[in-house]
Amino acid sequence: MQQVFNRFSALLWGRNAFIHDPNVSSQNYSVDALAPGDAPDTLYWPDINYADQTRSGWAAAQHYLRIQRLLIAGGIDRFRDDQAYRERLIAALRYWLHHDFINPNWWHNEIGMPRTLSDICIMTWDYLSDDVRTRALELISRGSIQGCPRIMDWTGANLIWGVTNTLKHALLLGDEQLLRIASDRAIAEMRFDAEGIQEDGAFCQHGRRWYSGGYGASFTFDVSILIHVLQGSAWAFPREALDIFLLHVLDGQRVMMKNGFFDYCGVGREFARPGEIYKRNIVTGVNLLAQTEDLPRADEIAAFAKENAHPATINPESDSDKTVFYSSIQLLCHRKNSSYISVKGHNDKLFDQELCNGEGELAYNLSYGTHTCLCRRGDEYFDISPIWDYAHIPGTTARVENDEQIHSHRGWWTQPLPNDHAGGLTLGDVGILYEKPEHDGISALVSFFTFDGCLVSLGADIRDDNPEAGPLTTTVDQCLLRDTNLGTSPATAVDNGEWSYYNLDPETAFNANAKHVVGSWRRNNHSVEDAPVEGDVFTLYIEHSPTHPAFAYMVTPRFSTLGNGTRVLRNDGICQAIVTPRRPDGTRTLMAVFHADGELTLPDGTTLAGNRGKCLILPDLQ
Repeated sequence: MQQVFNRFSALLWGRNAFIHDPNVSSQNYSVDALAPGDAPDTLYWPDINYADQTRSGWAAAQHYLRIQRLLIAGGIDRFRDDQAYRERLIAALRYWLHHDFINPNWWHNEIGMPRTLSDICIMTWDYLSDDVRTRALELISRGSIQGCPRIMDWTGANLIWGVTNTLKHALLLGDEQLLRIASDRAIAEMRFDAEGIQEDGAFCQHGRRWYSGGYGASFTFDVSILIHVLQGSAWAFPREALDIFLLHVLDGQRVMMKNGFFDYCGVGREFARPGEIYKRNIVTGVNLLAQTEDLPRADEIAAFAKENAHPATINPESDSDKTVFYSSIQLLCHRKNSSYISVKGHNDKLFDQELCNGEGELAYNLSYGTHTCLCRRGDEYFDISPIWDYAHIPGTTARVENDEQIHSHRGWWTQPLPNDHAGGLTLGDVGILYEKPEHDGISALVSFFTFDGCLVSLGADIRDDNPEAGPLTTTVDQCLLRDTNLGTSPATAVDNGEWSYYNLDPETAFNANAKHVVGSWRRNNHSVEDAPVEGDVFTLYIEHSPTHPAFAYMVTPRFSTLGNGTRVLRNDGICQAIVTPRRPDGTRTLMAVFHADGELTLPDGTTLAGNRGKCLILPDLQ
C-alpha cells in the first residue's frame, strides 16, 4: 500500500501540465498575497469572494485550487526546504478547514472539494499536524464511500470521481479494505451501460447524451491515474477491464480528436468554458498510459500520445485515420487525408447538448442534430463560444434569431426532441449520415456524405410552417477567421483557413462574411465574469427560399483536387445521392439515402430500388 501512496504522491507533484487554469486569476495568486485570517494560524487571499454561491465556477473553490497549484509550481524541494513558504501554505489550508465553505451544488461538496483536498494532503501529509490531519480527513470523507455510501450507485465520470476520492482517502487512512472497495468499484465501472462507455466506444453522461470530450475526458484522466498508480499491485485493473476502457480511449476519443483538440460537439456544456476544447486531461491521461507497463494496445496508445504532441498543425495520415458511425449516439466521424470531419445526428432516443448550472444557455440549436465539425488543424473552433452566432451552428438548418430569442427556447435539454428518421452507414473510409430534423415548425431531409477528407451535404423538402418569424438558413460553417477568400461569384469557391467550400446547387447562393466580433463568455455561461472578448469569425450560410426548398454543398481541403468531379445524382424527398470523383482505375463510389420507397437512376441508366431509411454504398461504380 505504501508503494501505491508513494506513486500517487510523485504523480501529484509532477502535474505541471495542470498549473495553468484560465479560471484562476493570476492577480494576487501567490503566497505573499495571503493575509491573516479570522482564526489563529490561518491565511486567506483577500481577492477571493468566499461568499460566492455560483453553482459552476464557484469563486471560493479557487482557495484550495491555488494551494494545489502553488505546491505543484514550487515543487517538492521548495516545500520541504523553505519553512516560511511551507508554513504559509499550511496556514492557507487551515483557513479552509476552519471555515468549511459549502456550495449549493452538491458536486463541489462531495466531489470537487474532497478531490483537491485529498491531493493536497497526499502531497503534504508528512508535514501536517495531527489536528490538521484529523479535520482534513473529516472533510475528505464527504467524497469517500466511507462517508458517502451513495457513491456506489453513481455512474460514469461521477462514479470514477467518487471512487478515486475514496482510494485517496484509503491511502491517507492506511485502510486496505477501503482501498479494495474503491478499486473493485472502479473496475466494475469498466462496462457497457446507458451512462458511461458504449459498445462502439462512445461515452454518455446525463442520459444518452454524447459526452466523450466532457465527462468522458475526466473519466479518462482519473481512470488513467488509477491504472498507473495501481499497476503491479494487488488492486491492479484486470485485462477485461483494460480492454473496455481502451475501447473508449482508442476507438472513441482518439477518433473524435484532432491534435489534442476535441470535437466541439462532444464536450457538452464545457464548450461554454474557456480553454475546454483542448483536452489537457485526455492528453495527460494518454501520456500516463504510455508510461504504464504491460498495457494492451500499447503501440496505439503511444501513437495517440504522439498525435497530441503537436497541437494545431496539419498532420499527415496516421493509422488512426478511419470512418466510424457511432450508432449509440448517431455520430459520423471521418478522418482521412489529414481532415477531421464529424456530423452529429439525432433521434428520438437521444439527448444532445444541455443547459445546466447556467452553462449552455444558447445551445438550443445544438439539440436536434446535423451539426458538423470541420478540422484540419484542430483549433478551428477553439474558444469561439463568446463570439459565436448561435443561430448559425455549422451544419444546422435554423431560423435567424438573436441571443434573447434563442434563450427563450426552454426545456429542450430535459427530453429528446422528436425524430424517427435517422441513421448511417460506413464502408471502408466512406460514410453516410442522414436524418429529418424537426423543430419550431421547421423540418428538412438532410444527408451527409464523407470521402477522401471531403464532405458533401444535401438538403431537400425543407419546410417552414412559420416563415413570418424570420429568415431560415442552413449554415455551412462558422469558425475562426483565417486567410479568407469570400469568392468573386456564385460559381467560385469560398475559402477559409484550410478548407474550401463549394455550392453544388445553382438555385441557391452562398452568403459569406468575415467579421470582427465583440462578445462575452457570459452570453453562454452565467457562471463567468461578463468581460468583453474579441475575435474574427468566418460565417458561411445559405438563405432559403420557399420556391426552392433544397441545398447542396461540398467542403474539401484547400488547395486540393480531392473533390473535383463529385456529382449530385439526386436530391429530393425520395432519395439523396452522390457519386465521388473517378479513381485512377476509372471507378467511382455511389452513396445514397432513401427517405421514401423509390428508385434511383444510375449514370449508366440502370436503376436501384430502395425503401425508407435504406443507405447504399457501392464502391466500384463504373
